Amino acid sequence: MGVESGGTHWGRGVQVTNVESEVRRSGNMSEENQNFWLQMPQSLEALYATASPNETVELYSGELILRLDGREMAGDGRILLKWLPAPRALFEIDSLSGHIPLDDGALYVPALNYSCPASVLRSSNAWGPGGRRANCGGIVRDDGVPTSSMVDQVVFHLPNFHPYLGESIRDADRTGAWRGRLILEHGLWRIHLDAVPNADQLRKLLKADGGFAITNVGSIQLQHSTLFPLTDAADILDALYYYFSFARGIWCGPLLPIAFDAGVKKWSRWEPPRIREWRGRRSWFPESDYAVVQSLNEAFSGFMRLWDDALWRDPIKTAIHWYIEANTNAGGVEGGIVLVQTALELLSWVYLVEDEASKEMSANRFNNKVQAGERIASLLQKLSIPTEIPRRLLALTSAATALQATDGAGALVNLRNAIVHPKQSRRRKVTEVGVSARIEALTLGLWYLELALLRLFGYNGIYWSRLRSGYPEEVCDTVPWI
Repeated sequence: MGVESGGTHWGRGVQVTNVESEVRRSGNMSEENQNFWLQMPQSLEALYATASPNETVELYSGELILRLDGREMAGDGRILLKWLPAPRALFEIDSLSGHIPLDDGALYVPALNYSCPASVLRSSNAWGPGGRRANCGGIVRDDGVPTSSMVDQVVFHLPNFHPYLGESIRDADRTGAWRGRLILEHGLWRIHLDAVPNADQLRKLLKADGGFAITNVGSIQLQHSTLFPLTDAADILDALYYYFSFARGIWCGPLLPIAFDAGVKKWSRWEPPRIREWRGRRSWFPESDYAVVQSLNEAFSGFMRLWDDALWRDPIKTAIHWYIEANTNAGGVEGGIVLVQTALELLSWVYLVEDEASKEMSANRFNNKVQAGERIASLLQKLSIPTEIPRRLLALTSAATALQATDGAGALVNLRNAIVHPKQSRRRKVTEVGVSARIEALTLGLWYLELALLRLFGYNGIYWSRLRSGYPEEVCDTVPWI
C-alpha cells in the first residue's frame, strides 16, 4: 500500500518547443498558443520516479508496527523499493523494544490502516538511555487484491521499456512537449502509456551501467471513467505484464500500481513483479515510426482477445514465458532452441487440435502420426509464415543437410533432438553443426515464435525483423501474411 493521496498527477516535459521559446522571449503567451497547449493532453506524472538508474524509491516513511509471534512492536520506519540485485520492496524499522526473531509476520501501517505479510531478514541490538533497542528489516509481501473495491483509475509505473514515437503530450506548466503517449484499447478498456520526460537520458545511462529505471507511467481506465472492480484491474495489470514483456523481449511489466476512486486512493501494491535488469535484447517491437507504433493497439487488442479466452490464456502466457527465457539466453543458445521448439509445439497443439475454429487433426494423429517438425511447419503454414530457411542464414543453410532438414522447422527440431538426447552420435552432430548454425537456428526459432504470436493476435503492421541487421529502416519489415 502506497502513501500518496489524491487523484491523477501530471508530469513536466523537458523538450523545448518553439512555443516555449516564444514565451521565454515575450514573457506571455498569445491566445493562439494558449489554445495550442490546452488542446494537447497533459502527461501522466510518475507518482514514484527515478532520477537515475537504480535509485532507491521511498514508498513510505512514518510509524510502522511489526506483528510477530503474538507481539506488536512499533517504531519509526520506511518502506523502500530497492532494485539490485533484484527488485524488491523492503521495510526498515528503528528502535523497537525486545528481541526481534528472524521470522514471518505482518506489517501494519497505521497512517493507511493497512496490513500486509512481511518477513524479517535481519535484526540488530543497541543499548541506549532507554535500555536495549532493536533495529530490523525485511521484505514486504503485499501481492493480494481486495475483492470488494470499485475504482475508476489505476496508475502504474513501467521500467526499462523501449523508446517510441507516440501521441504528443505536454507538461502541466505548458512549457514542454514530447511524443510520448502510446494508447492501447480493448473493448471499453483504455490504457495510456506515457514516457517520462527524462526517459531518453535514463535509457542512455541504463545502456552504459545496466540496472533499472522507471521510463514510463501508465493509466488504466474504462471509457467515460466508469467504475470497475479492482479485481478486473489486477487482471489487466497481469495481462500488461505479459504484453509489455513480449514487446520488450525481456521481463518488463507494471509495478507500483495505485488505484483511485474520484481522486481518493483505494489500493496500491508495493511488491514488484519479476522483472529483469536492462538488456539490449532484440524484439519485434518497432520503435522508430509514429504510425507504426500506434498500430500496435491492434496487436494489444488481439492479445487481449486470446487473454479473455479460457482455452488460450495459459498457452499464451507459457509461450511468452519461454520466448523471454530463450531471448535472454537463460539456458544458453542450446537451451533457447529447446525452449523455442517447446513453445511452438504448444501453440501447434492448441491451434491444430484444441481450438474449434482452427483445428484440423485429432489428438491421436498429432501425437502418433505427425513428427514434431511437421507439426510446427503445419502451424506456420496455416499462419502464412514462410517455413523455408532464409537465405541470409548462411550457416544454418549449410548445416541443413547434416541435420537432414528440408525446411526451417525441421532444422530447428532435429537440432533440438540432437541437443537433448545423450547418445554420442547426437552429441557429435551438435558439435559438427557448429556454433554459428546453432545461433542462427535460435534466431530463426525466435522469429517463428514472434510471428506466430503476432499472427494469432491479428497484427497486420510493421515489425522489426531479427533476421535483418542495421538501422531501423533496414530492419523494418511487413508481416509476411499481408
